[in-house]
Amino acid sequence: MVTSSPLEIDLKRVRSLLDSEGKIRLTEYQWSLIKSYSYMLFEASLKLNLVSPADRDVLVSRHIWRALSMGLHIESIPNETILDVGSGSGIPAIPLKIYYPMSRFYLVESRRRRANFLKSVIRKLHLKEITVINSRVEDWDDDVIADVVTARSVANPTALQNWVASHVHKKSVLVCTLNKAGKVGIEGAKDILLESGEEAMRLGIIPL
Repeated sequence: MVTSSPLEIDLKRVRSLLDSEGKIRLTEYQWSLIKSYSYMLFEASLKLNLVSPADRDVLVSRHIWRALSMGLHIESIPNETILDVGSGSGIPAIPLKIYYPMSRFYLVESRRRRANFLKSVIRKLHLKEITVINSRVEDWDDDVIADVVTARSVANPTALQNWVASHVHKKSVLVCTLNKAGKVGIEGAKDILLESGEEAMRLGIIPL
């Protein structure tokens, strides 16, 4: 009898949950990319400290679900160019790129080893129109202008607004995770509570 690994069990649980909820719809090919990325993240997580040891077996339900759920709220806004700040392990940028294959992505990550991991993932998954920038976003000197800026557990929204000021236009939107408590305090911001199974997160939709 072949025993499934905890990660395989988590993948099956999340896929079943997504199918039952019917909100996040992925093709079989997209799901195969999510699975491949999950295994790459699992293997590299301890060496590069990408996720906590306690989260490795549940990284799909605890981390990738959050990225895909952020994607639901990008559908209704222009998303031709997406800038991800502090990409780290690739959450949310890699799952979002799989979800939105036609969008142009820029992943800004200051730590070289993590930037190299992201480049390896992109190469192995054969993702197109996605670039890793090994830099702090506030030091990034480029003329890229993003429709959407994404960030997860990077900084407070006000700091993010300041960091990306030269890479956005008047209708750009920040989509980021929020702390469990405290108000956003930015005019026009939306504070959304997302839940799936036992997982929950606060998401901010914030005009830039």
